[in-house]
Amino acid sequence: MPDKIEEIPQHNDLMWPTLKAIKELGGSAHISEILSKVAEIEGFSEEAQSIPHVTGNETRLGYRLAWARTYLKKGGALENSDRGVWSTTDIGEKLTEKDIPNIVSKVRRRSKSTAHNKGQDVEKNGEIDGDDWKEVLITILLEITPDAFERLTQRILRESGFTTVVVSGRSGDGGIDGTGILQLKLRGCTR
Repeated sequence: MPDKIEEIPQHNDLMWPTLKAIKELGGSAHISEILSKVAEIEGFSEEAQSIPHVTGNETRLGYRLAWARTYLKKGGALENSDRGVWSTTDIGEKLTEKDIPNIVSKVRRRSKSTAHNKGQDVEKNGEIDGDDWKEVLITILLEITPDAFERLTQRILRESGFTTVVVSGRSGDGGIDGTGILQLKLRGCTR
């Protein structure tokens, strides 16, 4: 019988299942959704999923998936928001399982270079002036495919705090059918 620790692959072996899970979840997903989907894809037992990491409150699987997401982000395949929503980029959509080792190598090379150069990467911020952004947004929304619009809607719901977001329609009727869970923290009022 293998040791429990052996049941959870290293982060570089979880990168493809992570990317695959996010793609299967519509191109964006909350951390908890990614964890569940990877566990399903890889067939991890409940016991394997509950192995604690040596430090902190996180599980070994959760910890290694965090590193997998970090590598995918540094490799340009994923991006994330402050709300814990991760989404595929154009690069991530095109990646195959065979491309994953290249990302690992690329990220490790870049990390060594960045540590050496103290990170002098500066991105230019492309901003749209005034109210022009509204026209640009409307133009883009009118040009995207229905499938892309459904993925965008999923992403907006996740960014708004919804979890377990599922688009279930796709019937071609021009509407979007789906579900999601939103936890509300209500406070009682006093008189």
